[in-house]
Amino acid sequence: MFETFTKDCKLVSINVFSTDVKQAYFLFGANDPKFRDSFLGTTCLWRSLNLFSDMGIKEVDLEGINIPERGYFKLSFGRSIVPYYRASFLS
Repeated sequence: MFETFTKDCKLVSINVFSTDVKQAYFLFGANDPKFRDSFLGTTCLWRSLNLFSDMGIKEVDLEGINIPERGYFKLSFGRSIVPYYRASFLS
């Protein structure tokens, strides 16, 4: 879990991940709406990505880009969109 605070110690952003030996998986995150324009949510995510890199984890699955309003933010960190599954029907 990663947290970001203001200078006066107010918690404004949290991101929770799960990891295995090769990848980190974004589970959920939350930001205080009063600080939406402060970039503290971005800072929280960016710091987590840097720490994962330092740990040798080279892939981070940010999940949930199927909703454009939420996906745009996550896609702004660079991306490679990979589907979980492919389905086909035999006729």
